Amino acid sequence: MHILYWIVLKIDIEKFFTKLEIACMFLAALGHDVEHPSTNNAYAIWVKDQRAILYNDKSVLENHHVSLF
Repeated sequence: MHILYWIVLKIDIEKFFTKLEIACMFLAALGHDVEHPSTNNAYAIWVKDQRAILYNDKSVLENHHVSLF
């Protein structure tokens, strides 16, 4: 979400996207960042994180993010 915010500030993004599309980007970024442990899928699998076990080592963090909504 932070990177998206930085991009919006640095680029005149409204030349390329509508305000609704930009709002949707922020919503998607927020959804991606919910409960993100600051590690990646490979690490979750390597340490046998409960989420990796739950999601059978398939897109562990992405499945977790989506399950919260």
